[in-house]
Amino acid sequence: MKKVLIGVVFGVGIVWTVWVYLQSEMTTECYQAGERGEFEVQVEACTDFIDTASIVGMDAALLYNNRGRAYSALGRVREALHDYDSAIEQDPSYVIAYLNRSAIYGRLGDLALAEHDLSMAIGLQPGVAALHLSRGHVRLAAEDFDAALDDFTEALRLDPSMNEALLARAQVHQRRGRLDQAAADLEQALARNGDEPRAHAELGLVRIGQGDPARALPHLERAIALQPSRAVHHVRLGQALVALGRFTDADAAFTQAIGLAPDTAGYFVRRAEGRLADRRQVEAETDLETALTIEPEHTDALLILARLAGEGGESALAIDALNRLLAVRPNDSGAHLAIARAYVAQEEWAAVLRHAALAETLDPALAREAGLLRDAASSAIEESAG
Repeated sequence: MKKVLIGVVFGVGIVWTVWVYLQSEMTTECYQAGERGEFEVQVEACTDFIDTASIVGMDAALLYNNRGRAYSALGRVREALHDYDSAIEQDPSYVIAYLNRSAIYGRLGDLALAEHDLSMAIGLQPGVAALHLSRGHVRLAAEDFDAALDDFTEALRLDPSMNEALLARAQVHQRRGRLDQAAADLEQALARNGDEPRAHAELGLVRIGQGDPARALPHLERAIALQPSRAVHHVRLGQALVALGRFTDADAAFTQAIGLAPDTAGYFVRRAEGRLADRRQVEAETDLETALTIEPEHTDALLILARLAGEGGESALAIDALNRLLAVRPNDSGAHLAIARAYVAQEEWAAVLRHAALAETLDPALAREAGLLRDAASSAIEESAG
């Protein structure tokens, strides 16, 4: 009996020694390799333990979670998702795994599942401001503005010092047209940290929206001083300068942005708008065509080109631009009305009737103008038939 007990104790000692060794190795390879940016090494180390050790529960969840992080960093999102599923299966209370899986769902564009996982995490660990902040960002991406606002406000209640929640809440207010409330949040953020470039940039944009570009300038200039390589700051400065009629300075700001991000179609469109305001139509049209070379379905560029073509009496060009736009946005009532007008100039009456009817169906507020176009088309068809 004594020999048996000694054998059992000795056996347990071996198992415990091996497990302590495994935990140590897990820490140094399955975790720290990722901290060093050696994600392939991390995958290999975690896989060795997962495949060879009989580990279950929280310890297994840690292994799967760490390997999932490595897969995620390597861009292997489906494998990362599988590992986070396994981590949660091993330990359904593992909050970090829910957070990580939510991030993967976000990358895959499944915002509903991303929100669900964050809600699970909040249920498991209530009272954490960062969790509400994360869920608020997901809800904002899904354009669920009321719910996003609730989350950002709750994050601030839990942690009043969280500037990121103030900036995020200001973005919600801005998206909903509540510019005064957005400005209040941004000013509060800047009172805490006057060197926050995003707060300066966002407040500058809000001031432009409020029709006060002069007050936007110092904030946008400060954002550029803090982050000179951020192209979007230069674009917003250009927008403020256009509103002030300082077209040469605005053009320089837009050109600076394009130099920093030459593959961004929207920056060419913004410069085109400034050049149109400065009556430089030929250069503006070149910018719009460049934008469409980069992004053939850029809706703003197509709309502006269609308007310019219509104003110039080039109805065929207007129709081409509007048809390209409607291929992207088939329910754009304004585009249907505009193309109906262009077809009037071409005397293509059936097309006028079709697009005018669609414009009115999509937006009853357009009924009067659409009706006039339909009446003109019907009269022309009757005359030609008679």
